[in-house]
Amino acid sequence: MTRFQFLVPVDGSDNSINAAKHAVELASKYGAEISSIFVVDKYKYRISDIFDIVNKAGEEYVAQVRKMAQDKGVTVKSTKVLSGSPVDQIVNEAKAMDANLIVIAAIGGTSSTTSPIGFIANRVMRHTPSHILLVRHTDNNEQYKQILIATDGSADAKYGAPRTGSLIDMSPHSKKPEKENYWVSR
Repeated sequence: MTRFQFLVPVDGSDNSINAAKHAVELASKYGAEISSIFVVDKYKYRISDIFDIVNKAGEEYVAQVRKMAQDKGVTVKSTKVLSGSPVDQIVNEAKAMDANLIVIAAIGGTSSTTSPIGFIANRVMRHTPSHILLVRHTDNNEQYKQILIATDGSADAKYGAPRTGSLIDMSPHSKKPEKENYWVSR
């Protein structure tokens, strides 16, 4: 039996750690395996001493995700610290591991708070064939209060809509309507 594969890129920000928490919760629910990566931007950190410091910090961040997952009984397939363009490395890693889902912070540590989606999340979303879950920083009791399921009739939309509906099952705000197979959020 093939297990779901979730890729969880982290950058050390509170938002990315929050996204990792969501990924672990979903992986626990679906029996998925998690792989976590941190990408040292080799174009940003060109001085070797600084590169080494950021690389070491990345090792600590993926170790946090590993511990989070192991504490919940979730299998961690791999944790890696890579170097290069964060967008390219995330997209390439998702392809290499055949990730079913990339769980990523909508806004990472270096993004402006004026934009609803940060640069890296936006570019990953546009360039990956994997499904994406963009996670915003919220208190856990507010998670999945509002879910937008955009559909276009494609095979991906038909695949994704029922799975997104299962997120609603996890929400403390959901109630089962009278019509079978549909959930609504208050």
